[in-house]
Amino acid sequence: MIGMSLLDVAAITGLPINPPDCTPNMQPECQYNIVLTNSYSDFVAHKMGAEGTDVTDDEHVAFLFYWLKVIIFCSRSVQMLKLFLPLTALLHEGKALNLAKLLLGHVFEELG
Repeated sequence: MIGMSLLDVAAITGLPINPPDCTPNMQPECQYNIVLTNSYSDFVAHKMGAEGTDVTDDEHVAFLFYWLKVIIFCSRSVQMLKLFLPLTALLHEGKALNLAKLLLGHVFEELG
């Protein structure tokens, strides 16, 4: 059986595999008000802004958090765990991150 490689992930997602690694000393510049709830629907309802208004920083971070957790990393958990919160804050602030290596590691972890 042939397994998935980092190049496969790069080809499928279009993510670059050579940007700087994510390092533990990368800290977000701001604190964002993200309230974690027990379900996805409660989380979305709590963070959804009013129609016709500009998207706030907190709403954008909440969207990125949901997007990473549910769409990109396909978490099987039904709760909004705070594992991806620091990563979403860094993405919102425009920091260069190597998501390809994170995604590949997560796929291997989920496959057991």
